[in-house]
Amino acid sequence: MLAERVEEWTKNWKLQGLQEGRQEGRLEGRQEGRLEGRQESFMRLLNKRFGPVPHDVVQRVTNAPPEQITLWFDQAIDAPSLDKVFDN
Repeated sequence: MLAERVEEWTKNWKLQGLQEGRQEGRLEGRQEGRLEGRQESFMRLLNKRFGPVPHDVVQRVTNAPPEQITLWFDQAIDAPSLDKVFDN
């Protein structure tokens, strides 16, 4: 009887761990997807406004946190040049 309870508890514990792991994975995936979408939109805006974007700018955008990309995006709307987008 005790062995059956321990086995059932262990099984439930493992299932709960798997479910939590899946939820964390989905959350991380959504966050990464949002960041990639933000980066892609920003790069499209830069290409439309200023033409081909240099590799160093692409790298800078790729490594930037989401909040920074949002700030740059807003600046890119009115900036007279690509260099001015990144002036802070």
